[in-house]
Amino acid sequence: MTAILNKVATKIFGSANERLLKRLWPVVNDINALEPEMMRLTDDELRERTVKFREQVEKRLAGSELTGGTAEEQKKALRAASREREWAEEWLR
Repeated sequence: MTAILNKVATKIFGSANERLLKRLWPVVNDINALEPEMMRLTDDELRERTVKFREQVEKRLAGSELTGGTAEEQKKALRAASREREWAEEWLR
């Protein structure tokens, strides 16, 4: 009986994973939309942004607000840096 109720509830509300993905897809789409701009940056420009964002994170962890650069810019830089790192790891194998 409980299994049937669980199955009905999952059909109506979706599984926990489906609900999580539903919340995350807009963020993924925003990041993907910003990717072309990051791809145009040079390695040095990406490194500069990484340093700047790292400093901002340290400030935020220390209790101050995150300033400078929009959340979208931060997402773009992180995405580009992660792609560069993936490429480097793949190349070094």
